[in-house]
Amino acid sequence: MRDTKENFSTIEELSLSAMSRGISPGDLARDFGIEWRGYDIVLTGDGIFHFFIGGREVRVPDSLLDISEIPRNLYDKNTKIVVIPDSVTSIGYRAFYMCTSLTSVTIPDSVTSIGEQAFFGCRGLTNVTIPGSMKSIGYDAFSDCRSLTSVMIPDGVTSIGGGAFSYCPSLKSVTIPDSVTRIGVVAFSDCRSLTSVTIPDSVKSIQDGVFYNCTGLTSVTIPDSVTDIGDHVFEGCSGLTSVTIPRRFGKKTKIIGIDQNKTKVEFSS
Repeated sequence: MRDTKENFSTIEELSLSAMSRGISPGDLARDFGIEWRGYDIVLTGDGIFHFFIGGREVRVPDSLLDISEIPRNLYDKNTKIVVIPDSVTSIGYRAFYMCTSLTSVTIPDSVTSIGEQAFFGCRGLTNVTIPGSMKSIGYDAFSDCRSLTSVMIPDGVTSIGGGAFSYCPSLKSVTIPDSVTRIGVVAFSDCRSLTSVTIPDSVKSIQDGVFYNCTGLTSVTIPDSVTDIGDHVFEGCSGLTSVTIPRRFGKKTKIIGIDQNKTKVEFSS
């Protein structure tokens, strides 16, 4: 049995240490005499990663102090809880990609952007608080977060990226602030539990398939501020009973995906 106080300077070093012995990280944990139950990685407010195996801390690296961006694939699928420190300003591309065990993440006010596919496939994540400092939410940022039930997007966000919340089948409510001007392609597609959404007057562009296959959606009002609306926006929205859209889009209802035999359409001025 090895000394359970052995430390590693990076998360990867533990894996490399295990690989050099021809064993898995779990086997290395057992070699420490620790019951293997997967990883818990916590990035605390002091900028230090604390790495736990089976509930016991294995390492506290100093090399990751003052990190400003959470890089790609830093975490693995067994990560459960993450507290991001105030030094971080950006959550990078695929930072938490397919972290299927992640249940809780705390994002500080210092973060201004969430990158593409940052939380893609985090199927255990039930809710997320996006801080008021946020300016942009990237492409597919929360796509395939199957347990996500609610999202409040704060004032300050100007753009919701394509597919940002696509295929979140448990998502029931979303708040879009007055600061948003653009909703990207298929941003909320396949959110089948979403019953209503309020689109603010600040929005100018709603791109293709934004609400595609949102079968629970019953009513939507497109504000007069919208000057560009894409194709198939409401395609597959079988529960849609009423839509209010600007009159200038009157000849585009079929292309937008509205079946006027099933859905009552009202035109605003």
